[in-house]
Amino acid sequence: MCHILMLELPLLRRIITRLCVMGGTILQSRAERASSQSRAVLTGLLAASLITATAFWWLCARNDSIAFLPAKRGAEWIVYPKPVEGGLQPAFPISVIFQRSFTLGTPHTKAIMTLRAFRNASVTINNQAVALPSFTRAGWKSPATVDVTDWLRVGTNVLQVWVTNAFGPPALWLQLQAGADSVATDQSWQVSLAQAAWQQAWLAKRSLEAQPGDPFRGGERTLDSVKRIWPAFAGCCGLSLIVVWLVERLCRRRKQSGPGGRTLTPNQWLYCLLALVLVARAVLFFHNQPLLRPNMGFDAEAHEQYVRFIQEKHALPLPNDGWEMHQAPLYYASGALLLGVCGMSADSNFATTLLRAFNGVIGLVHCWLIWLCLRRLFFRKISRGKPSDCWWAPSSRSISIFRNTSRMNPWPVCS
Repeated sequence: MCHILMLELPLLRRIITRLCVMGGTILQSRAERASSQSRAVLTGLLAASLITATAFWWLCARNDSIAFLPAKRGAEWIVYPKPVEGGLQPAFPISVIFQRSFTLGTPHTKAIMTLRAFRNASVTINNQAVALPSFTRAGWKSPATVDVTDWLRVGTNVLQVWVTNAFGPPALWLQLQAGADSVATDQSWQVSLAQAAWQQAWLAKRSLEAQPGDPFRGGERTLDSVKRIWPAFAGCCGLSLIVVWLVERLCRRRKQSGPGGRTLTPNQWLYCLLALVLVARAVLFFHNQPLLRPNMGFDAEAHEQYVRFIQEKHALPLPNDGWEMHQAPLYYASGALLLGVCGMSADSNFATTLLRAFNGVIGLVHCWLIWLCLRRLFFRKISRGKPSDCWWAPSSRSISIFRNTSRMNPWPVCS
């Protein structure tokens, strides 16, 4: 019996070894398959992002229903320098007159004018109307080209363009080429609103400056804020790197000391980071709450009206029932339900605080969902990695911060 057992032990050992090799091969193939699937998903996401960005740019540049001014060499889009207003703007036709005087020393045999106007335009040169047949048939983003040789004369010429728009500020892009002489829209043009006093035209690509007394005047600018806080921001980044390095060094020492020391797995490190984010967001909420005004945000009343509509009428509003009534209803219906359970109305004093806390919970759920998606894509790296391989976890959670200028946003002070 012992002799038979001694003969069978090597065979059994070879069988076990073969099974282990086969099992390792299967696990490796599965890991490679998962890795290839992750790469395929990432490639698909990048390709979809590129296609979406290209399609979005094409629509903005070609679709006349999108209020976007596509840039083109040779001239600039100019507008009337209307002061900044943060409130709701009524939709009615606004007409402005753009004017430019120029001098021609010699007659020209050919003078071509190309223009685009947002949205309707009419042109006069030396008080004589210029027909724009192609401009009316094509969209306002398509340039209209007209031969204006017969309208020009030697000496001073006056070019005027009437632009009318009911859905935004009237804007003009124009270039006139007469031999070596060229006239193009820029800040040297004059503009008048409703035949009022003439003013200097404003480049559409530049931000309009707020006038004295406007609530938007004197606010903090992004670059100035970055210059002010960059030392503290760099210090926080450096401190984060030091903490990651110390944790990884501690884990490596415990691993080298033997199996007696208990170390955290990468997944446990991720849960610790998630718990840290929860605590940090709670601290930010209680810090920001007394600093925020209840009516902070230019559309605060419109969002409050949405919630009040659902509470009072127990129905979803139509898009034309209010300014923000076109928004997706899930958040507002959930907020109305939460306020109803707590026995409060949308205009009560504590309702804003409760809705901001509700926003914070939604942001934490977003953090968790993003973490699950990233773990799904990078499972192999997380399961075999080190604490430093999870550096993206806290940074990815910043995506979930709900950036809204309404009164319901709990994070505008520190976001």
